[in-house]
Amino acid sequence: MPNHVHMLILPLEPVREVMRWLKGSTACGANRILERTGSEFWQRDFFDHYLRSSSQIWKFIDYIEANPVRSELVCSPGDWKWSSAGWKVRRLAGGTARPADGGGSEVGRRRGYW
Repeated sequence: MPNHVHMLILPLEPVREVMRWLKGSTACGANRILERTGSEFWQRDFFDHYLRSSSQIWKFIDYIEANPVRSELVCSPGDWKWSSAGWKVRRLAGGTARPADGGGSEVGRRRGYW
């Protein structure tokens, strides 16, 4: 997504520390590329959700992978090159797969990824 990031992680350290490291390291790299100094790259806040069941995890994966489609950036979750959906589709089909109906989900066609 051009203006935000979705991640599903299982942190081994406190989430606050993981986010501080992630935001700090990516901000340094992005500001170097953009030749910027002295301005904030990320917003201070982040939103986290604690997932307690496998059904919640699959719903969030589906939500994350479908987000670029809902934002009309791509036609299929697998077309978003930074998405796990794209990596799965390319891995399963040697780089050429598309959902048969051109659409996403129903939880990745029940995790068969179309």
